[in-house]
Parts: sequence; C-alpha cells; structure tokens
Amino acid sequence: MGMSEMAARIAAIGVTEDAGCPATDEERAKLVSDLSPVDGLGWIGEGTEVLVYTLPFYAKARLVVAADASWKPTGVLACWLWLGGDFWRLDGRSAAIHDLNRKSGLVVEDRVALPYMRFFCFFVRGEEGPFFVLDERSLPLLPEAGRDALAPLMVPPELLGRDREGALHAAAVLQYGKGAFAAHFRIQPTGMVEMLDDDPLDTGTLPDIDAPLSLDGPHPDRDDDEIPF
Repeated sequence: MGMSEMAARIAAIGVTEDAGCPATDEERAKLVSDLSPVDGLGWIGEGTEVLVYTLPFYAKARLVVAADASWKPTGVLACWLWLGGDFWRLDGRSAAIHDLNRKSGLVVEDRVALPYMRFFCFFVRGEEGPFFVLDERSLPLLPEAGRDALAPLMVPPELLGRDREGALHAAAVLQYGKGAFAAHFRIQPTGMVEMLDDDPLDTGTLPDIDAPLSLDGPHPDRDDDEIPF
C-alpha cells in the first residue's frame, strides 16, 4: 500500500523518520472525546485519517495528525503534541511548543537539532506562513510551479557547531512566503530557536506553500511577542 497524501506531506517536513501509525480504536476514542470538533468546526469521524508519530527530540511526546476530505480549507492538517493525557494544539503559535518543552524537560542535543529546527520552523508561523526548510524531502509540499526555481537550492541543512553559551548553530535554505532565503539559526538546549540572519536568494516570486494548520483558514490572531524570529 502506498503512502497516503497526508503521510507524504508529513514526511516532507523532515521532522521524523517514523512513517506514522494509524491511531488505534482506543486512541481515536480519546481524540474524539478530547479534541472533536476540531477548532469548533470539524468532527473526527470514520472518514478522518489519523496518524500518530514518534519524534526523535521528545522522549515520550508524540505528534498526532488528522485530515478529513470534508474539512476546509482543502488540505488542512490538524496537529497536536500528545503527552500523557494532555494535548497541545499546533496552530502556528509557539506557546504550545514552549510549554511542552518545559514540561517534558527537553534538551536539544546535536543528533536531534536539525529535525527539531525543521519542526519548529514549520509549526511556528509568521504572517506569510511556515518557514519551510528545503531539501530533497520537501517536494510533496512545494507547488509544482516553484520547483524548478528551488531545485538548485535543495541542500540539506547543516550544523555549524556550538557557541560559548552551549547553543547550537545551523544553516538552512528555507522558503517563507513568496521568497527563499539562506538562513542562520541558533538553537538553545531548551528548544528556543532564533533566526540570526536571512539572506534573500534570487528565485523570483515563488507560489505560496499551501499547508494550513487551522480549519478556520488563516492562523489565529497573535500577540507581537508570539511572532517568531
């Protein structure tokens, strides 16, 4: 059986090598009880695909992803972090990730720094959408019209070492909105991610990455201190 469209899109984010497992009947019952209707709009029903992923940077927390053909906007992925009996909705704001990081005692080590950076950049949104890290795995989330311009930039992100405060530095090429950038990140052991530099790349105007996280379309309003980077 081939990979579902939803699974292919999650694989394109590059945050885990886990292919995801369909939620068990017990897990689905928990999700329906605690999370449905999603965003007050969409019900988790028999036609809803639900996959559960392990993540290399969390010892116990898992990523839950749900999609349903009846939900709007088309292609929306409803995502949560799940630890114990608690869920954190990933809606484009950073608060949920930072709260789980504190409660789980996250320590970002070298071996998980790059997938964590990709996770943070995808799920924490700016006004123009995700900060989508590009490499060869990214294609399923890239509009076909922009792939030729981005193909020469498909290089894996790399670690650059640690600074005196113990934070890791990394380099990556990313698409944000209609542009591509060569970015320099600082990743603190606690999971805080800073973008120290972003140099625009000459790709022309790119089509937007269509990867909504909220059933009501645009991400929720946010306070200024929640805007990433």
